[in-house]
Amino acid sequence: MINSKELLINMDRTPDINSQEFFDFWKSERDKCKHGLTIDNTYVSGFLYYHLNFFKCQIDILDSGRIIRKLSNPYLRDNEWIIDQYIREAEKQQKGLCVLGSRRLAKSVLQASYVSHRATFFKGTQNVISGLNEPDIQIITGLIDEALVNLPAAFKKGRVEDNWKK
Repeated sequence: MINSKELLINMDRTPDINSQEFFDFWKSERDKCKHGLTIDNTYVSGFLYYHLNFFKCQIDILDSGRIIRKLSNPYLRDNEWIIDQYIREAEKQQKGLCVLGSRRLAKSVLQASYVSHRATFFKGTQNVISGLNEPDIQIITGLIDEALVNLPAAFKKGRVEDNWKK
C-alpha cells in the first residue's frame, strides 16, 4: 500500500498551475485528505493520507553514519496506523481521545498533524492545543507552523496573525 501511485509522495510530478489538470488534481487531493481512500482493499483515512503526504516535520535520518534532522514527510509506522484507528473510532462515537505514551511515539507530531489537517480542510473547526507546560505547547505550535508554511500553494490559506501566546 505504501508504494501505491495513489499516494502523492509516490507521484513523479504534479500538474503545473497553468495546466488544465491543475484544479482537478488538487480537488482530488483535497478529497483524499477529507474523505480518505481505499488502496489494495485497505482504507486510509483522510487524516492519515494528509499526515503521510502533506504534513512536514523534522525527522531523524541516518546520513554517513550520523543522525541528522531533515524536513520531510513522516513515516508510516505501526504507531500512526493504530492511533489513526483510535481517532476514527473516537470521531465516530463523538468522544475525545487521550494519547499517552513514551519517547518515539510522536505524540506532538500527531497532535500537530491532526490540528493542521482539521484547520486546513474543515471550515469552522475549533482546534484546541494542550500541554503540561509552555515548552510542550511550543513544540506542538512550532510543528503546526512548520506544517502550514510547507503546504502546497493549493492548500495554503491566508494567516492574519501568528501569535501563539494569545
